[in-house]
Amino acid sequence: MRISILMPNLLLPNGESPVIGGLERYAWQLISLMRELGYEVDVHQFAGTDWHRQISGIDVYGYGMASWSETAALEAMHQNTGAVLYLSIMQAPLRYKPRSVIVSHGVWWDDPASSGDYVQRSLEVCRQALTEAGHVVSCDYSFLNVVRSFYPALADRVTVIPNFVDLAQFYPSHAQGNPLRVLYPRRLERCRGADMFVQMARTLVQRGYDHLNFEMAVDRNHPDRNEALVEVTRDLEAVLAVRTYPFEAMGDVYRSAQIVVFPSLCSEGTSLACLEAMACGCAVVATDVGGLTNIIINGYNGILVPPRLHELTRAVEYLVCHPHDRALLGERAQATARAFDVQAWKRRWSEVILTVYGSV
Repeated sequence: MRISILMPNLLLPNGESPVIGGLERYAWQLISLMRELGYEVDVHQFAGTDWHRQISGIDVYGYGMASWSETAALEAMHQNTGAVLYLSIMQAPLRYKPRSVIVSHGVWWDDPASSGDYVQRSLEVCRQALTEAGHVVSCDYSFLNVVRSFYPALADRVTVIPNFVDLAQFYPSHAQGNPLRVLYPRRLERCRGADMFVQMARTLVQRGYDHLNFEMAVDRNHPDRNEALVEVTRDLEAVLAVRTYPFEAMGDVYRSAQIVVFPSLCSEGTSLACLEAMACGCAVVATDVGGLTNIIINGYNGILVPPRLHELTRAVEYLVCHPHDRALLGERAQATARAFDVQAWKRRWSEVILTVYGSV
């Protein structure tokens, strides 16, 4: 049996190279699981032109009509596929196929700049997804709580399977860092709070914490953004580094840091990067946005703050000045991460796949 995954982008719009990000990592993990269960898998995605590529034994089809109508592209995908799994809630589908699964990666309309009309449209998109597809797997409880609040009769169609961490790759180091390193391991997007991290670093340096080492481990999807970030942080180049890493190196990157910061402003699930940092025993400072509140218990295994600069700066400064608390939070974070082991994620997803699509 074949299951087709429908998603915005696994490869870049030209099909030439993979997109680097959490959604794409989630896709590859799900593809691997489906193949382990005996299903054939292919991927259909939005693109700039029509193309067909094969990567790691998976056929990937790009639909160029998405450049002028994502709705038309989705309809074409429906015509070219049988059983489907939607890797995210689509914003403008004509319909969803019945007996399919949709993955929700969290609430996406919680940006303070969102208009009331946009929020209402987003809620209607969720209602349509739950009504037509019949089953949504959510990576956090924020989405489920929204559904319970607005569409309580549809809440039973949501299964929460939090995101995962591979404990064989992400594990703690007992080496003591000197100088102290503060890490931002996210994409350079407004919703991920990159600007606030830079402002926080600048504030701490101005307060005399120039012995700290700040690092921004960012993606390679937009080299122009990386170059712009380097330019705007020239005044911090002695203490702040902007680097890109292959995913395989990220375990060592986390283990080289003592404090890891997740300053998300909106549109956040149970962050893969946050779970990885926790598994490596880092002390985490995160904003109280979306699924981050499902991972961090404030004051127990990390620090949660509102997405405001002065709150974020105060939390990081506290951890810099209190090494015992920093170490204790890291130990508890590492213990918490065990509950998000990728093997548990696979078991729960296997149950959903076999229930919805049947055995091979």
